[in-house]
Amino acid sequence: KIGFASPMRAELSMPESKAWVREMFADARSASFVDPKTFLSAYEALPPGAEVDGFALQAINLEIWMREFDVATN
Repeated sequence: KIGFASPMRAELSMPESKAWVREMFADARSASFVDPKTFLSAYEALPPGAEVDGFALQAINLEIWMREFDVATN
């Protein structure tokens, strides 16, 4: 159960968040799992305020996780 919905999905489509995500995926550690160019192409097409889909949220979380725990792929 959640008491209220998080605005995270909508916030991730705002220009400030897009710049942050674009910067992360310019040197993506998750490139073995998510094609950065394909991901960014779909992600950039979102209008500001639109909710990102589940895949985009998972791809962003994977990239954050890989950076946080210093995970590198071959």
